[in-house]
Amino acid sequence: MPVQTLTPNALLDSGNWEPSSEADITSNLSDGDTGTTVINTSADQNLVLGFSNLTSDDISSISQIVLTIGVYQSGKGQADFTATLELSDGTDVISATSFEVTGASASNEVTATASSLSLSEDNVNGIKLTLTTANETQAIFTDIKLDVTYSKTSTTGPGGKVQIIYGKVEIQNGKVEL
Repeated sequence: MPVQTLTPNALLDSGNWEPSSEADITSNLSDGDTGTTVINTSADQNLVLGFSNLTSDDISSISQIVLTIGVYQSGKGQADFTATLELSDGTDVISATSFEVTGASASNEVTATASSLSLSEDNVNGIKLTLTTANETQAIFTDIKLDVTYSKTSTTGPGGKVQIIYGKVEIQNGKVEL
């Protein structure tokens, strides 16, 4: 099944973060560079991010979303935070998942997966992520992404002919009628 990666493209709400500008926060969290970071400058802060929309024009159903967060601790101790991933209709697909990060390496990643889904493109376009730092700790976030797994719709070409752009067709059982 195809996978499309979505990255943060909007700052919807925030507490005290460095950098403080929307453009810098979204750029740092979506550029793929672990050297550009976002850190809470006060304890227990929220950061609410919007994501780019799906761009494929042949999405039938979305079955899984994997949230990947690059994060490491600041100073001694650990970085505690929760992540909530909310669909455009307000339904949580990842609900207040708690993370405790004790590594100081910029290559640390944590993940959370929502699977066995049956979502439409409209459910995912407009998705938002709320990060909340906890226990008076500081978290250094490097990158955030969503990998969205979907099924493709069937497409027809000119004259109603079925087109296969790439890949192969394999029939395990049954028949095909057109």
